[in-house]
Amino acid sequence: MKSNINNFMQGYSDDLTFLEEVREAYLTHPLMNGKSVKFLFDRHCCRILSVTIVGNVESLILEWECKVNLDNLIVKLKAGSVTDVNSKINQLIKYFSDNNVTTNRDVIYNFFALKNLRNAIIHSDLDQKKIDIISASFIPMDTDSFDEDLWNQMLEINNKMIGYINELGLIKLGVDKKFINEVNKNRNPCRLFDFVNSVDLTKICDSDMKIILTKLNNNYETNKQKNFFSKDQFTTIYWNNIESICSEINEIDITDENIKLQLVESSLFSWDQYINCNKNNKYKHLTINDLLECKGIMKKMMEDNFDYMQSDIVRKNLAIARIIDNIIINKSPLDMFINLIPIAKYNNKVCVKNEAIKLLEAWAVKQYLYATLRNRDFDESSLEGYRSVINC
Repeated sequence: MKSNINNFMQGYSDDLTFLEEVREAYLTHPLMNGKSVKFLFDRHCCRILSVTIVGNVESLILEWECKVNLDNLIVKLKAGSVTDVNSKINQLIKYFSDNNVTTNRDVIYNFFALKNLRNAIIHSDLDQKKIDIISASFIPMDTDSFDEDLWNQMLEINNKMIGYINELGLIKLGVDKKFINEVNKNRNPCRLFDFVNSVDLTKICDSDMKIILTKLNNNYETNKQKNFFSKDQFTTIYWNNIESICSEINEIDITDENIKLQLVESSLFSWDQYINCNKNNKYKHLTINDLLECKGIMKKMMEDNFDYMQSDIVRKNLAIARIIDNIIINKSPLDMFINLIPIAKYNNKVCVKNEAIKLLEAWAVKQYLYATLRNRDFDESSLEGYRSVINC
């Protein structure tokens, strides 16, 4: 059963992970224009991060103190005047050094500065004592200057402080020093407790420890996300837009001619780009005649239970059916274009109708394929409602 402190520690650790991912997602989302307001978003993220880092470090200390004697380390991190802070830093450096942990004075001082920033934010109280401590650190006094560089520096302070504390705790547990750096490598150090709680590190031989460390680092290694979209990701983006249009088309005010035009052009563009980005983009080269032939073969296969499987023409059309099955995930594109037919105009109306006709036949192919593979029947008359809209 987890302690209350452990729940806090895991919570702060999760908060850090999600905050980093939310920041990345907002700044790279194709519809949010996050980069245009990045200067504001950076300030927001830095303020939240300061609160999370302090909680992360202090809850980790308290959790370690449930396992080993850290000589009331948490008291040495209490806020105070500049003189108090410098005195506590000297005590901390000596304490860590006496336990064979090397620290950096600037890192510890900057953590105290973060703690004062956090207190000022939470209590809406930036008194002179806090100003004196913060102004001597890496944190700008002008919050308008909070930027990505500060964000990265804050994360570095968090990681180093967590590293110092985990190293101290492992030494106190009796873990061999030569393994400790590997334990803290390439991952969020706070996750160390998953490891500590499951293995008696003092009773493991060198070969076993190396195997465990390899597995641990592989499990928790994280790579910085790229800031651009791959072709596959664009496929997902365009498909999601198609589903969004399909689900919202009946709620949009289509009395506005500009909205009608945007809706039709967005639909045509999204479908075209989805097909182009898809690995199965052979679909774009399929003609109505190809689809009608494929549909006829699939229907015959369904009715005759694979009697024609050895035929080259069957194999060819089965390959076409699988392309269709992979590219048309569900009925959203068909529903989208069917709903666009009444509102599309001029050349766009011809394009929308042509796509609807092709999708209708492709959907029938997909249903016949499913029926054949699952030994079921498919009644194409269920699509008559779509045909009537197309033929209006």
